[in-house]
Amino acid sequence: MKLYMIRHGQTTCNVAGKHQGWGPVSLSEKGFEQAKKAKEYVRTVNYDKIFVSDLLRTRQTAEILFPEKYRAGELIFTEDLREIDTGVFYGRTLEDMYRLYGDVYLDCRKKMDYSALGGEGSLDVKRRVRRFMNHLEEMAHESRGELKIAAVAHGGVIRAAATMIAGFPEDYPFGRFPLRIDNCSVSVFRFREKTGDWEIEKLNCGEPTLE
Repeated sequence: MKLYMIRHGQTTCNVAGKHQGWGPVSLSEKGFEQAKKAKEYVRTVNYDKIFVSDLLRTRQTAEILFPEKYRAGELIFTEDLREIDTGVFYGRTLEDMYRLYGDVYLDCRKKMDYSALGGEGSLDVKRRVRRFMNHLEEMAHESRGELKIAAVAHGGVIRAAATMIAGFPEDYPFGRFPLRIDNCSVSVFRFREKTGDWEIEKLNCGEPTLE
């Protein structure tokens, strides 16, 4: 089975340098254009199932990438693919939060643990991603052929999956993963049914073809 994880397009919060978390953040004008361009290479693959984070920015991206399936109600929206919940940080800049919370904020960012201020931690996100991957593994074992799955998600979720597959320690904050995950980039992971192992095939790519 192959899993194609697609990050949403640029958002208004990306432009303003603000925390997004679970907030109802829209794509920016550039983000909508990025999604339209990404459609050219994302649609080179025939996906068996398409999962989407239920947050606004990923829904908007998925609607552009897969308009027919979106209108037909064939996309599968899930909370498991949500970005990390940053709690009271939503809609605020780094400068705002440091002014309000000082070193508490810096410590939260360093550890990627916002639970002290109404959000969640890195391990919470990894648990959600692990639950999603377990579901895909079950699908793979039940399928007679190689499945191709798309997941429209977030940079943090894609980094979390990559750190887990690459064997980083469980408590490793995925935000420190040493590779950018650009807006509307695609990262490809493979699950080997015979061994039960996941592999990283490609990260942060926007190639004309993903096959």
